[in-house]
Amino acid sequence: MNIGALWKTVVMVVQASLRDACSVLVADPPVKLAGYCQSSLRDDWGRWGNDSPPCGTIGPLRARFGPSGTIGAVGFVVISITAIALHCSYPRQFIIHPASSEKSIMSHAHSRRCFLEASLVAGAAIATPRNLFATETPHLSGNLTARGESASPPKPAFAVTDYHIHLSNTLTIDQALQLGKERGVQIGIVDHPGQGFSINSDADLKKYIEGLRKYPVHVGLQPVYTGWSKSFSKPVLDQLDYVLMDALTMPRPDGGWLAIWQIDTVVDNGEEFMTHYMPFIEQVLTTEPIDIFGWPTFLPVPIARQYAQLWTPQRVDRIIELARARKIAIEINEVAHVPDENFIGRAKRAGLKFTFGTDSRNEHAAHLYYCYQMVERCGLGEADMFVVKKK
Repeated sequence: MNIGALWKTVVMVVQASLRDACSVLVADPPVKLAGYCQSSLRDDWGRWGNDSPPCGTIGPLRARFGPSGTIGAVGFVVISITAIALHCSYPRQFIIHPASSEKSIMSHAHSRRCFLEASLVAGAAIATPRNLFATETPHLSGNLTARGESASPPKPAFAVTDYHIHLSNTLTIDQALQLGKERGVQIGIVDHPGQGFSINSDADLKKYIEGLRKYPVHVGLQPVYTGWSKSFSKPVLDQLDYVLMDALTMPRPDGGWLAIWQIDTVVDNGEEFMTHYMPFIEQVLTTEPIDIFGWPTFLPVPIARQYAQLWTPQRVDRIIELARARKIAIEINEVAHVPDENFIGRAKRAGLKFTFGTDSRNEHAAHLYYCYQMVERCGLGEADMFVVKKK
């Protein structure tokens, strides 16, 4: 029997049977797992015991599965199968190849190499299978408290707002407001416009804005695709308090989009990837009508450990230069722990403003740890924060 055909059959069966199990495993959408991996691979790989608390994949997933332990044979099989499912959940991803290859971007393949990469990521993320099917995911700070460590850095003296909260089946507007009240954080709500989402016209956008105006929240929008604003008139767009956009959904040369935040995005060459990524970031910062640049300096999981090498001073300064030219604020992202301390320091010296964002759709809304940590480490004050004015 053809080995390749057998492999694809196994992948398809596992995908169909375990996709829901994967969502239970990580509790949040794949974007959260990718964000966790980003911060873990960049900051905390092999650094247990530092003054820096565990974050990223290691932190939140260890908070879920237990503080220590090893993966046994059964656990490894479960994780491996999960990796297959994650790898195949979004089959139209891409592989970035070296410049010497015939094509720098080509369709994702069901390969043993990709499977092993995903398995390693999952294996590094999970310490033990304890509480594997728990229905609620404790925040990282809860695990830190249990170990006698500080639950979080002190809340800044200035007013704090989480400008990156999505309402969902697991987070209503009333629940978001209650979380904000309990945590002393103001709330900013965003939703996605465009194809595949519910906001596609002036009428849709007006309904969205009017539905939130009755609540004490900032009303924002988070576009996913470039060119999104062409679907709306300026008078209606002007009714928004702010627009937040990231550069995580890159256009493909052959049409369509590449979502680099998905956990199974495969990148074989970091430098080659950056030759596509930087021009797209520049496009977002120079042509899109936005107020906040979200998820800045995020890298796909396979190259997250190269963060310091790929984000050269020249690339960092280019982003800062473009953001300053249009007075675009920089989001400090709680999920991916980006940008890093170096970027924030350089941006602060350049006079840029900052916002906080959890990108939450659940009880983690307004729960800030990394953002407060960066306030302490980078000496951020009220004057450094971007303040959205309600309209």
